Amino acid sequence: MPVRKVSHHGKNIIGRFPSVKLERMVAYESLLELDFLYLLDFERDVITYEEQPVTIDYEHNRKQLRYTPDFILKRLSAG
Repeated sequence: MPVRKVSHHGKNIIGRFPSVKLERMVAYESLLELDFLYLLDFERDVITYEEQPVTIDYEHNRKQLRYTPDFILKRLSAG
C-alpha cells in the first residue's frame, strides 16, 4: 500500500498503469516511471512490485529529511 499519493508537481505527467502482473492500477508520476512499469510488468524475474512503498527519515547536514522511493520490487533469486 503506497505511503505517499502520486501528485501533479507542475510539468510532470501522472497517471495509472493497468498492471497485468499485479492485477490492479499502479500510479506513476512521469513518462520515465511509466516506461519502467512496462519493464517491471513484463520482466519474468520480477515477482511483484509496489509504488511509493515506504518513507525513510534521515539526517543530512543537521537537517531532518524524508525520502520516498518510487518503487520497490521483489525478484527471483539469481541462484
